Amino acid sequence: MRITAAVLIILCASLVLAGEQAFTFDASPSEVKIRFNETAVFKTTITHISKDTETFELFSNDVLWDLRTSEALVIPPKGVSVDVFLKPLFAKPGVYGVTLILKRSKTGEMKRHTLNVEVSSDVAQQYLPAVRGTAYIDKYVRPDRAVEITVDLESQNSAVIPKLVIKARSATINADYETSLLAFEKKTVRFTVQLDGKTLPQDDILRTTIIAFDEEGKSYNFESPAIDFQIVEYGDVVKDYSNVKRFLKSQLNFVITNDGNVPKVFRHDEFIGYPALWFTTSSPLGIKERGRIYWDIALNVGESREFIVVTNYWGGFLVLLIAVLIIISYYIFRSPVVLKKTSRIVSTREGGISELKILICAHNRSRRAVKNIRIIDLVPRIAEYLKQVDPGSIEPFSIVTHEQKGSIIKWRVHCLEPGEERIIVYRIRAKFAIIGGVRLPIASSRFESSIGNERTINSNSPVISL
Repeated sequence: MRITAAVLIILCASLVLAGEQAFTFDASPSEVKIRFNETAVFKTTITHISKDTETFELFSNDVLWDLRTSEALVIPPKGVSVDVFLKPLFAKPGVYGVTLILKRSKTGEMKRHTLNVEVSSDVAQQYLPAVRGTAYIDKYVRPDRAVEITVDLESQNSAVIPKLVIKARSATINADYETSLLAFEKKTVRFTVQLDGKTLPQDDILRTTIIAFDEEGKSYNFESPAIDFQIVEYGDVVKDYSNVKRFLKSQLNFVITNDGNVPKVFRHDEFIGYPALWFTTSSPLGIKERGRIYWDIALNVGESREFIVVTNYWGGFLVLLIAVLIIISYYIFRSPVVLKKTSRIVSTREGGISELKILICAHNRSRRAVKNIRIIDLVPRIAEYLKQVDPGSIEPFSIVTHEQKGSIIKWRVHCLEPGEERIIVYRIRAKFAIIGGVRLPIASSRFESSIGNERTINSNSPVISL
């Protein structure tokens, strides 16, 4: 019982509240007679009980009539009266019941009131412009190409429309087209729109408004059904090459451009091969791998990047040239006579070396004879020269003993033919047993060069040890 009573109280409160917020809507006169070129005028009174000023909308679902009010329907609590104008668009002579709908903007509440209007035909019939239009566009649109928009137009009455403007609007399209339309004429118009080629892929909606102007310059708007279409992806990267070749150097220039409408991320490589890759540089710097050079590239829409690949053999050529010149210079300027000194142990005593045999080999490695060769060797002061001449050896022409340096021995060879060798053999005896080892002094030679100058060469310094 308590729950039922509570529900009844809530319902009563709601009815009281609804009653307080009610509004009234009345129009007079209830019947009007007009001609085709006239407009019916009604006085409409709107009141409401709300304490605040409220906004209302007045309209009719009857497409045969043009409905307008003398002022905006902003109604104070005390109410207001406004004039309502009804003008036939393409109604035939007869009696019509035109239903007016008043909508309360705040709550969406609606009230209806029907007015009777008689249209007579005692004067020539005049119509307001009435146009039906349907627009068409391709479902998939490439922004780099001209887009064709087709609109089918149809005049609904005998009104002549001297100026008719078609406005095509979307997120990517903004175009106007002007034409005219005769009484009851049907026509199809086509016009093209050029989009921005960098427009990104996206879904879009084309809305077309048809604005008809009568003879007096008044405009009337008609909406065409909206059309869904799609901006699609297109294009790829474009590569423009140029190659400049010179002696021992080549330069490859190329420009990569993203001519599509979406960013591109890709890898570009150029085959260079070996050994050219060793002499190749690039700007910007690429990565060399397996005879190729490559770059990882990211290009925005419409972006271009320039690449330069230079293969320059000049560095390698100069290194090779220098090496060849060094080799040639070596063979040109090297000594034609090679002097090599070796030694052998002849005898030992007390665990050390006591006697040595020294061999000096003079070899003419040039293609010309070498004359007036003098060979000089030094016997250390810890040993003494033995005047024992081995078979086939050359006897010295001078032996000079120096207290601190030792004995200086000189030999003379009058001529060495190309490829000829002369071996000088002599012996020395140590003044005391040499324990371990000893390094012998170098031998030297002086001779006349091919240009008449005197040249000096030295031999190696042999080491003797047990």
